[in-house]
Amino acid sequence: MSGEELLKKTRSFNGLLQASAGRTLSLSALVRLLGENIGGHIFLLDDGGRILGCRLTGKFACESLRGTVQQRDAGLPASFVGFLSAAEGTRANLPQQGRECVLGLASSCRWDDVLLAAVPVLGAGVRLGSLVLSRCGRRFTAADLVLAELGATMAGAEMIRRRRDRLQTAQRERAGVQLAMAALSNAERDAVRRIMPVLVSGPGLVVTTEVARQMGCTRSVVVNALHKLKSAGVIESRSQGMKGTYVKLLNENLAREVDRPECRRKQAGGGTNRRSFPGRAETMPAIIE
Repeated sequence: MSGEELLKKTRSFNGLLQASAGRTLSLSALVRLLGENIGGHIFLLDDGGRILGCRLTGKFACESLRGTVQQRDAGLPASFVGFLSAAEGTRANLPQQGRECVLGLASSCRWDDVLLAAVPVLGAGVRLGSLVLSRCGRRFTAADLVLAELGATMAGAEMIRRRRDRLQTAQRERAGVQLAMAALSNAERDAVRRIMPVLVSGPGLVVTTEVARQMGCTRSVVVNALHKLKSAGVIESRSQGMKGTYVKLLNENLAREVDRPECRRKQAGGGTNRRSFPGRAETMPAIIE
């Protein structure tokens, strides 16, 4: 491959990056671009071996390989993933041993001249996965590996961004539940605890009058608790008339928050039903750990 060809192919990766500016970079599109520029099979794996994206060359794809990639949450064998994790840097043109499957998917392979290349996917100094390339008969050149390492760098940056977004989302959801629970009175917290079995087991119906009777309080306590959780986006609820109130859990942090020792101590402490606000120092421990 000439320098001009390599430059042209490199610019195609830059084009993909620019096209996704401000949006999620499609790992499938990245893998597809790698396949178009390098050829052969391309696999992007996470650190557990799960396939995040793949591109297969039709004539070179056996039934075992096609069956694997079509499975939900498909992944490559643990033995192969361990082999990848043992290497710190890029390894290229690893030869096939006899007719063994280079990916460890089958006991034998119809091909006998398969070459393998593996590039670590790194992010913030941590190994996030691997980029695996395989093809028949043609060795991977330096230009191929330049493109592969460029693709691995782009994949690593996107995987780090997705991890950060998931962490931020989880933190926001947890904070939302904590704020909602802090706004409940002691009686309302008790009502939430009593309807948790319905919420955890899936969408269902809650008879507010029956919950109130069990608690020895007015129905408005139960209704207010549901309304506050709904307003906070923690649950979905709507009246079903005489049947009861339909409830669905939207934020799974609620179950953990209800069982926190702080919430139980507040319930046991009794006292006036006082709303908690983030600006009051005494309520902060109940909102943010």
